Amino acid sequence: MKKKYVFLIITIVLILLLIPIIVIILLVNLFKVGFQERTNEPQSTSCNITGNILVDRNEYDSAKYVIDSLFNALEAKDAKAIKELFSEHAKANASNLDEKIIELINFYPGAESGYKCNSQSHNSYNYGTKIHALDLVILVDSQSFPYRLVVSMCLKDDTDPSKIGVHLIEASIRTSNGFYRRSYDDPPGVYVVN
Repeated sequence: MKKKYVFLIITIVLILLLIPIIVIILLVNLFKVGFQERTNEPQSTSCNITGNILVDRNEYDSAKYVIDSLFNALEAKDAKAIKELFSEHAKANASNLDEKIIELINFYPGAESGYKCNSQSHNSYNYGTKIHALDLVILVDSQSFPYRLVVSMCLKDDTDPSKIGVHLIEASIRTSNGFYRRSYDDPPGVYVVN
């Protein structure tokens, strides 16, 4: 009988000692996660510029930000918000950018069924300078018709920082006949292909 009580007392003491240790470990882990979320620091950075949406974002975060911003602006029919996504270079060199953004907004049938996105990353190095471009192909099944958006953007350009941002957006109806997909190598702007 005595052994039973001794074993029970030792078990209770061990449990009481372990509870604070477990609580401390949990609190430390929660603090780490909370701190990372609050500071919103990316795992790695892919561009260092000022005055642009892609400052200190990794490739995934940049793509997600641009896609979310684009769909929100299209839903709100906000031409100014769409234009703000473009790089300074694209704004200065795209043909009829304001009119083409309105054409894109008028084309947009919605994205209520969701979308799938694929990406292709392009890196080029030349004597210590780097250019990092990203092409996103977004396939959307809307209730009106299936369509595709291509968003080509520059995440880093050591030779010309004004090129950082969205380079071009292409919208087209998806058909079984195939299509030409524009990329970062094409002139900047908005292209609506019906």
